[in-house]
Amino acid sequence: MYIVVYDITCDNRRNKITKLLKGYGRRVQYSVFECVLSIAKYQELQLKLESKLNLTEDNVRFYPLSQHTLNGSKPEGSVSELRRHQVR
Repeated sequence: MYIVVYDITCDNRRNKITKLLKGYGRRVQYSVFECVLSIAKYQELQLKLESKLNLTEDNVRFYPLSQHTLNGSKPEGSVSELRRHQVR
């Protein structure tokens, strides 16, 4: 499981990145996605992102979550699907 966050100021690029990420995970906040990715899918997404980003202006970060971290997570507000997923 990865938490993917981004800060992209250009509306056009941000919309493209959002659309791309929706194909890999679930949007949980405006610029935050929860993504369950195999190593192959993680690498695939990295390549696709690199082709769409302006690397001098945009910022995308991947935060891997271990099963231990997922087990200790406590979502507040809208119910998160974090606990449904297994980290592979």
